[in-house]
Amino acid sequence: MFNKNLFRSILAAAGDTMADAAKIINCHPATLTRKMVAGEFSRKEIERFRVHYNVEPATIMAIFFAE
Repeated sequence: MFNKNLFRSILAAAGDTMADAAKIINCHPATLTRKMVAGEFSRKEIERFRVHYNVEPATIMAIFFAE
């Protein structure tokens, strides 16, 4: 299950919007919203997000692979 609140808190801390995050992972903002609902991100998208926002691996696990 995808942790939307933690994802959005990282964006907020960086002063970024959902549109900014979509650019970072290289997709359309509507596609990002769909991916958040389905919880289906590719490894490349997750890695782009991790590198750009300098997110710790444990936090990445909590965002993209939460139970």
